[in-house]
Amino acid sequence: MEFGNPEEQSVTAGELYNVGPGEETPSSCMELPEDELPRQGLIDALVDLDLDYEREREILSRSSLGAALKARLLTKLRDQYRITRQPYLQQLAALSELARN
Repeated sequence: MEFGNPEEQSVTAGELYNVGPGEETPSSCMELPEDELPRQGLIDALVDLDLDYEREREILSRSSLGAALKARLLTKLRDQYRITRQPYLQQLAALSELARN
């Protein structure tokens, strides 16, 4: 899996793992080797961020706010989501690079 530019990624971790709100993530269903724990912790955090973003986006999309305000708020929500998500993606990329060497 590539962890490139978040603007290029269209699939959220929740969609990737087919995890809905309140459901268990894949790491909670199995025991992992100790060297995989940091990586899986980052993936779990991304799943949580993705689910929160999708939930907030859906609530905002269904709101009765005016179209212009809703569009601005959705853009702000998306931008904040990308900013929050970026450090996790960078850490995953660094761990993947270390694993290859």
